[in-house]
Amino acid sequence: QLVQASSRTHNSHPLVLMFSRLSSTFTSVARRSNLRAFSKISICKSFQTSSQQAGRNKGSGLLMLARLAGALGIAAATQAQAGAQASFIPHRQDQKEQRNIREERRQTLRSYCNKLMSEGRLGELFENANELERLFGMKEAASYYKYGAEKGEPKSMITLALLDHREGSFWAYEAVKKGELIGQMLIPTLCDQKQTRHHKKDLERLNRRQYLDTPNKLMKIFTLIALSRQEGLSLSDKRAMIEEADTIMCGLRQEGDIGSRGTPTLFEAKLLMPLYRRFQKLLHMKNPEMISACAPTLADIRNEHRGTHQEA
Repeated sequence: QLVQASSRTHNSHPLVLMFSRLSSTFTSVARRSNLRAFSKISICKSFQTSSQQAGRNKGSGLLMLARLAGALGIAAATQAQAGAQASFIPHRQDQKEQRNIREERRQTLRSYCNKLMSEGRLGELFENANELERLFGMKEAASYYKYGAEKGEPKSMITLALLDHREGSFWAYEAVKKGELIGQMLIPTLCDQKQTRHHKKDLERLNRRQYLDTPNKLMKIFTLIALSRQEGLSLSDKRAMIEEADTIMCGLRQEGDIGSRGTPTLFEAKLLMPLYRRFQKLLHMKNPEMISACAPTLADIRNEHRGTHQEA
């Protein structure tokens, strides 16, 4: 019951986690001897120690329960010792099964994405492409992002703006026309990279200051970055904007709060993690001119993202 409850509620209590791990160990013992017996015993003993520590903090009832669970784990592993073999063949079989399960999951996700493409459900396509990328990498999801962007899905456009060196500003601008305001914050940095300047006049007509009142904190960060790069601002104003953006960034990192959705999505984490590193570097610079000159550009985000995908 504890294991089932933990899967429903994502309960992270140490005792519940211990039961969940023990359950998977017992299942493994019952199906095959894919670990040597002494490994099973040492694993269960470590569970017993950690669960006893958790029990001391929560009361004698939990402590007794923890001792019982640890004892059961050691007993089960000892009982399995007679049938355990030193051969690694069962272990290899287990690895093969895991690979098969992973491949099946990949094929299922791809089939579903193909179905969403044929039905034109672009919002769901983006979410499932995001999941595909999270599990199997950008290579698997790139074609779905491209399809969504070409059909007018704004978040797919932003993703391509971050990844496509040649057409980044084009996709960011298209996303703005579709109402994805983050694209508006990215365009100035693309123009700064001299990849393209044909959107410059359109940018001059946009009043970005209106977005400083937005409740979406991620949008506010990008607004402050864009404003800090404008010409005609005093160095003290630029520094103040960078510091305000860093304050918001630190709050997001601690609270996990972005916009109104709570926990950051993979899409938002891609934007946030490299920016957070850049801000930490910026605030250690004593020269305000350097702070303004080194504000994160899209190229910085894109390059740092290549090494931080797993963290995101």
